[in-house]
Amino acid sequence: MSDTFSAVQSGDAETLKTLLQKGQSPNKRKLFGKSLIEIAVENRYWNIVLILFQYGANIEKVKYKVNPTSYFTTQTEFEEYVFFVTHQNLLDFYQKHRKVVFNSFCFEYRYEYGSLLLSLDSVSNYEKQVKKYQKENPEKYKCPKEIERLRYCTGNWKYQAANSYNLMVMFSEMEFVQSINRVLLKLKNEKIFEKLMISEDFIAVALEYEKAETIVMKKVYWSFTKKYTNYDEFITEVTRYNNDLSEQNKWEPEEVVVNSEGMMVRYGAFWKDEDDEITITIHSNGKSYITMGEILFQLNNGLIDFLGNTDAFFEGLIQKEIKGEVTYYELLIGT
Repeated sequence: MSDTFSAVQSGDAETLKTLLQKGQSPNKRKLFGKSLIEIAVENRYWNIVLILFQYGANIEKVKYKVNPTSYFTTQTEFEEYVFFVTHQNLLDFYQKHRKVVFNSFCFEYRYEYGSLLLSLDSVSNYEKQVKKYQKENPEKYKCPKEIERLRYCTGNWKYQAANSYNLMVMFSEMEFVQSINRVLLKLKNEKIFEKLMISEDFIAVALEYEKAETIVMKKVYWSFTKKYTNYDEFITEVTRYNNDLSEQNKWEPEEVVVNSEGMMVRYGAFWKDEDDEITITIHSNGKSYITMGEILFQLNNGLIDFLGNTDAFFEGLIQKEIKGEVTYYELLIGT
């Protein structure tokens, strides 16, 4: 085993830097085994991952499955993790949207939920939204400032919540926001966004979720892996999953979430090779309300075929609009 492998496995950043400065390769791989960066990722040594990346390690071939919830005690570890997974997700996103020209990227966050969304918009969708608003309100949207404001309305973006993370942190909200903005700056400085096709006026920002958006079933955890025919068996499995994952979970299967006989849930799978969307109707089964358990049970069975073999985690619902008697929600999924 080489010295670089020893340094990575022990998390010795200083020794690793010295060896790389002397010319050792950051892309070393054990015979038929893992590379340096794969070992660092496996051990969650995010500082080591960044050092290897800075010295030219190939990050594109590293596959890392994001846990449904990740816990961080320091800003440094948090920032290193967010930079790595965002970099990976952007590379993956580019592979599936090579013909799309992007004009906007946003970290959407809510500290109290420990939630971070990666959202993007395309030039074509932005132009479509401008025309729509100008048609609905021509006087207001002939003003250049009002048109520019539309760029920051992430609810209209083509790829809102293209990916999302649950990030539990042990530091203040101010530090949380500072860290997100430092990661954003690092992504810009490292020219990560330039790996996408971007417009000349491309923007990258960090914004807090709209306060008006109602997030439902936050801190309810579930991994979409198979269909269930028996409701009670499903509830037992979800209860076990939540209790194993977090004592602070909000899973209450009998809690009434919607006081109506039906609701619509939409999800856009922008991580697929071709953009794909699904809308699932959730029924009350003859009652005048729908419980948390019924929602997750019907979502699970309605999504399994659509998601395929993807590792996908439930991360909540955002209430988007009400049309007549029907309330529409957007499904948040982490992959």
